[in-house]
Amino acid sequence: MIENDKVLANEISRAVLEYFNRLKIKSGKPVVRSNGKKEWTVLASMVALFENAQGQVESIAPITITTGVKTLPDEWRVFSKGMMVHDLHAEILSFRLFNWFLIDECTLIDQAEDKDASRYVTLAYDEHGNRHFSIRPGVKFALFTTEPPCGDLSMRSVSDSVEDNSAWEYEIKNNSIAASSTRGRAHFDRLGIVRTKPGRGDSILSLSKSCSDKICMKQLTGLCNAITANLFPDNVFLSYLVMKDKCVDETDAERCFVTRFASKIESRTLRPISILWYDEDTYEYHRSKDAIASQLSILYLVPNKTVQILNNGVRNGTFVKKKTPSSSGSSIISNRNLYSKACPLLRSHACSYQELKTSNYTRESLKKLGRDLLGNWIPTSKDDFEFV
Repeated sequence: MIENDKVLANEISRAVLEYFNRLKIKSGKPVVRSNGKKEWTVLASMVALFENAQGQVESIAPITITTGVKTLPDEWRVFSKGMMVHDLHAEILSFRLFNWFLIDECTLIDQAEDKDASRYVTLAYDEHGNRHFSIRPGVKFALFTTEPPCGDLSMRSVSDSVEDNSAWEYEIKNNSIAASSTRGRAHFDRLGIVRTKPGRGDSILSLSKSCSDKICMKQLTGLCNAITANLFPDNVFLSYLVMKDKCVDETDAERCFVTRFASKIESRTLRPISILWYDEDTYEYHRSKDAIASQLSILYLVPNKTVQILNNGVRNGTFVKKKTPSSSGSSIISNRNLYSKACPLLRSHACSYQELKTSNYTRESLKKLGRDLLGNWIPTSKDDFEFV
């Protein structure tokens, strides 16, 4: 039995980093480049917590381990056709890989015809006798991260940690959407607002929302994506965000997740996230003054030891600029592959990915509520594909 929040946070840190440190792969982890520059990256992990009947955590199990700090330009969505992963920040990759894991657990139950085949997921039925899936009682989920998520949560800590903390100034060229979005460190002194990635002022527009904003929205919409939400009508929620002690001020966490959002929504529609702080840290690839961001991302699904290395939104070594990726180059967590994996379990008559997304009225209404409350949530371009 784990005694308190600090012990739990350190147990999570220790377990995640032990798995990562033992992971033997030819590429993916940050290196020292030929010019002597050291690379850095962010690591994130979705972790399952198993509670006893008294609500005390008795054991933990890392499910995903992911790394990454990159985001693809919004203009690339036009040729993606569901094959590319656009947001390669570690936290978002862990969410996507966790959804792949949920589909895998549902498939295991379905094929075994045994509701007890999974340690995490069980079969359930609604009042009309319709079958669906749900998380087992006593199982909760935490997101561990080695850096504070980008965006509103970390704005003050980032500003305080750099020599030049002046707000960005950049030229907007005939793009009204770009002009209305708040990017990276632009207007860093404005707190409590939605921001877009990436973090560099000279990068091509992405419109992908910051990790702070996306995690905040998970309190309302849950962890399930447009595909898995059809399998888990009661959704799956994040209970904890696990961060390094003193990486941000607690008032920033309060503002990001409560003041600007949770305080405006009825409690019955919201699942608040609690913050856990760890101080045991063996991670060796933290961001530092002279380090360069790694181009690669690691996907590691711990339960079945699946590993993929991504670069530019596809499997490393397969990217072709302005071309739709091949099926062999597309990651397991691309929208197309997530749908293909879930298809035998779905009872949907949708003919395309966008139609599937918009057909879930409950999820769509929650998204609209959250975006209206947060404000200035500018949609990304559509990345659609037809179901065959």
